[in-house]
Amino acid sequence: MELRIKPFPKNIYPKNGLLIKGSSPLVWLQEMETLEIDLDRTKAYAIPANTPNVIYGCFLVFQDHVPQEIGKNAYFQWVDHKLFIPENTTFYPKVNHEDWEAVDSTFLIMHPEFGLVKLSEQIDWVELIQESGKIEETIRKPLNGVKIPQIIESYTVEIDDEKMLEALQKPQTEEEWMNNLPFDLKKVMAGNKKKLKNI
Repeated sequence: MELRIKPFPKNIYPKNGLLIKGSSPLVWLQEMETLEIDLDRTKAYAIPANTPNVIYGCFLVFQDHVPQEIGKNAYFQWVDHKLFIPENTTFYPKVNHEDWEAVDSTFLIMHPEFGLVKLSEQIDWVELIQESGKIEETIRKPLNGVKIPQIIESYTVEIDDEKMLEALQKPQTEEEWMNNLPFDLKKVMAGNKKKLKNI
């Protein structure tokens, strides 16, 4: 089943989610302090970006108190206590209650850039704020992929000199040369005759 989001003039579902863009937890906490959001009455989840190992932002799920002023952040509607979609949108097709129960995640959010994201693990603010030690493991970066050129600007031909001399010293007869072609000459000629008849 494919869920589709489309614009809608008003919000059908309650606005119980808020997306704070930015990859820094410091930015999230400053924004939450500005909006006077209580950490004890709010669930917070890190949202991934389209690039691997990059954070897009922080998503907040409110239990009861939703702030009226959100600044540059974005409200999300809460559908059936499971899915969050952007404000002023609706989605189709309708999902049954049994289908929502089959989802192995606490919440789902329709990411602004690439689709559905599971929200399973809440942010542990105490662990996040504590100073962490340096990572001792080496991080390996994958090699760049092979770029396929769109235009061939130059090419080179490498010839084995010994094989070339050997071929020149033993000239083939015309019949041997015809037998060693990389294609069947009789089939090619038969195809050409058919085309000539049709012209």
